[in-house]
Amino acid sequence: MDVARKSRVVPEEKKRYNKNSVGDAGRGLLPGKEGLMAYREEWLDGARDDLTQAFAVRLEVFCEEQGYSPSVELDEQDRAAWHIVLWDGEEAAGTGRLYWKNEGVAGLGRIAVRRPWRGRGIGRMLLAAMEKQARALGARQLELDAQCRAIGFYERSGFTVCGEEHMDGHVPHKMMRKIL
Repeated sequence: MDVARKSRVVPEEKKRYNKNSVGDAGRGLLPGKEGLMAYREEWLDGARDDLTQAFAVRLEVFCEEQGYSPSVELDEQDRAAWHIVLWDGEEAAGTGRLYWKNEGVAGLGRIAVRRPWRGRGIGRMLLAAMEKQARALGARQLELDAQCRAIGFYERSGFTVCGEEHMDGHVPHKMMRKIL
C-alpha cells in the first residue's frame, strides 16, 4: 500500500491539515471525555511507523479485557498493514488495521475502542475511515472476521455474514463481507 501517512481532524470547520491530509474522517463532533470533542485520525504504515499506541489500545481491549494472549494479538500481519489510531486530544481512543487479502479485497481487523470511549460513535468513525482508505487504495470489497456479539454493529454499516461460526481463540466469530 503506497500511501503517505495521513492525519486529519473532525469536524470540517476545525480541520487542521498536514501536508498529506485527505479530508473529513467522519461525522463531526462526538462526545468526548470532557464534552463534545473533535477527534483526530492518524494513519500509520506498519512497515515504517511506530505502532506503540495502536498496539497499546489492542492489548488493553483484546488481552486485558477479553483474555487473548499478546503473542496471538500482535502478529506478522501488523508490519504489512495500515493502522488507524483515532485520538481524543493526546489519548488514543481506538484503532484498527487495514491489509490486502487478495487483489481488490481489503481485510479489516483488530478494530478496538477503549472502554471510556465506547458508545460515542468511535467504532463507526473507525469503520468509515477504514472503508474510505480502502476505497482510495483501490479495494472493491472489504472482509472482516467479526466477533459474533458485534455482528449487528457491522451489519448496520453494510456488511453481511459470509461464513459459518468458528472460534478465534475462545471467542466465536463469523466472516463478513461488504462490496464497495
